[in-house]
Amino acid sequence: MAHVFPLRRPAVALVVAGLLGLFSVNPVPAAAAEERMLVIDGAGWGHGVGLSQFGAYGMAREGATATSIVEHFYVGSSIRLLGADLPPAAPLWVNLERDRHDVTVGTTGPATLTRSGVEAPLPSEASVATRVAGPGLCEVTVTMDGATTTTSGDCALDLTSEHRILIEGCTVNDWNAEPATEAPCGYDHGILHVRPGSSPTTIHVVLELDIEEYLLGIAEMPYRWGTPEHGGMAALEAQAIAARSYAHHLQVSRGDPATSICGGWCHVRDTTWDQRYAGDAHGGTDRDRWFAAVAATAGMVLTHPDGNVRPGDGAEGIVLAYYSSSTGGRTEDRAEVWGGDPIPYLQSVDDHWSLDPVNPNASWRSTIGSSIAATHLGVDAVTGARVLDRRTSESAATVEFTGTNGGVPVTVTRTGAWVKSAFGLRSLYFDIRVDPFLPADRVGMYDPLTGVWHQRGETQGIESFYYGNPADQPFAGDWDGDGVDTMGLYRVSAGYLFLRNSNTEGIADVQIYYGDPGDLPVSGDWDGDGIDTVGIYRPSEARFYLRNSNTEGVADVVVSFGDAGDVPLGGDWDGDGIDTVGVFRPSTRTIHLTNGTSGAPLADVTWVYSGSMPDDVVVAGDWDGDGRDTIGLFRPSERRFYLRDDLGAPSANRIFDWTGAGTTPVAGDWG
Repeated sequence: MAHVFPLRRPAVALVVAGLLGLFSVNPVPAAAAEERMLVIDGAGWGHGVGLSQFGAYGMAREGATATSIVEHFYVGSSIRLLGADLPPAAPLWVNLERDRHDVTVGTTGPATLTRSGVEAPLPSEASVATRVAGPGLCEVTVTMDGATTTTSGDCALDLTSEHRILIEGCTVNDWNAEPATEAPCGYDHGILHVRPGSSPTTIHVVLELDIEEYLLGIAEMPYRWGTPEHGGMAALEAQAIAARSYAHHLQVSRGDPATSICGGWCHVRDTTWDQRYAGDAHGGTDRDRWFAAVAATAGMVLTHPDGNVRPGDGAEGIVLAYYSSSTGGRTEDRAEVWGGDPIPYLQSVDDHWSLDPVNPNASWRSTIGSSIAATHLGVDAVTGARVLDRRTSESAATVEFTGTNGGVPVTVTRTGAWVKSAFGLRSLYFDIRVDPFLPADRVGMYDPLTGVWHQRGETQGIESFYYGNPADQPFAGDWDGDGVDTMGLYRVSAGYLFLRNSNTEGIADVQIYYGDPGDLPVSGDWDGDGIDTVGIYRPSEARFYLRNSNTEGVADVVVSFGDAGDVPLGGDWDGDGIDTVGVFRPSTRTIHLTNGTSGAPLADVTWVYSGSMPDDVVVAGDWDGDGRDTIGLFRPSERRFYLRDDLGAPSANRIFDWTGAGTTPVAGDWG
């Protein structure tokens, strides 16, 4: 029988989020119907092998200890102590920067620079810039006390300090802080090494430190999970044991960092290629809880009689403790996912905790334009898709696609892993089908050169018609409460609004002055009465002026939020039936959203829009009909939309090409 993963709740009535600003001319005929959509419903995030972090969290909330958590996910394993039951761990080498042509590091206190066996003391706040000047040749420029000295020589140097060392121009997304923020790459522990890179003209930056010091900088689990209301310290302690075991296994099995398959003078990398190490740049107010979890489990590693993944790798029985965020209800058997001989401690086990709604990835949906899927598969069209085979965990092993190529029916099979990679899915736990599916809010496009609107309709056709003048700024809203979003235009030069109550050509139904020339339009249901009304954002003041009726007059709501240069957004971010404001900050590619309705509220959501590009245009809407507006973007260089169903989702849930004309995206339920 078909396996169906838990889906989100049924669609509810939509409250529209407006976005960006009359003369009737010859109509533009509607375009032909567009493609169908590849609809993928899934659960979990990550590879699913070993410990499930949301599984650990669920077990901790039920009162499980750290020991019982790791013994559940690593079957037959037991805890031993480095330095007691096992030899102590040697210093760990962590790659921070790979194959750079130059790098500058700064010190915040006295330090020692060592090069070619010669030690040079550095005062506080010195900087050391290393630049590759030729094959195997580096120039090192030291700036201290206002003086600069440059020397040439080999590309190996060491920097030792009891104080923080910073890599200039490097930041880490501190998602454990509330709100999330960008923090400088700083390191309080260890010796910083610069070493020759993978080619004669590059260098690596590596940190050598004690494994317990390394654990302090691991940023793989929300530190707030250590608070009593989140189940106490057991989940964090389980994560610390797994992270220490994983790092030490790699350290022993990879051997000499100079020749290790780590590929950067290292035992481990600081990214999720191995595990995420953020130095002292991560943690927010709950960082001390993670430090306490590391201290409470000091030296603890997991061992198993079959701890050596490869015979003779010398890992002394320490398990290769893979872990990921969450699963579809059972963890994966490693051999079924990655091949090779079965590993007893990495077999499939129950993980029903991952399906708890507390996990934001307990269910998710992605939709992909069928033409995009056809391009990936090398066929002309895709008409059907299904999971053909499943693993022990019920994740997708093989997927079958049907379609046509050259007018001939074809069947194409791909592994679940191929589908996950090709379409950017969060996990292998999914169902797949082809549907004439469209989200509750649909996208549209306005062409400021011609004044033509293009709206994607319920049947996936694109309706096109003239409304407005070139250079008007478009936005949309349900101006009369009939459940259908219609057009609005803001004439920036005059501070004049033109609203129409049907998606057809004609004169405006509402014409009002509101705002000043240079203001930016925004719309939403600011009072929850079911009717969208107008607003403006004044960049010079970083302030929103919102009306609760589509009439002239002073603002009913004034909200100070954002900075000059921000792009205004309006939407119901928390699903309470009332729209509030937000901004997109192009300079930092960040979204800032507030659920406050007046005054100077703080951001309730601050999110670095990962994967965005400088020319992307942000658009807001309720893409899945769950009553909450979220964020998407349009990439002009690809003529493609990337829409996310959840604020902060790791990747787009809906990806499709825009085949019509226009350059300025809008969104709404066009009816």
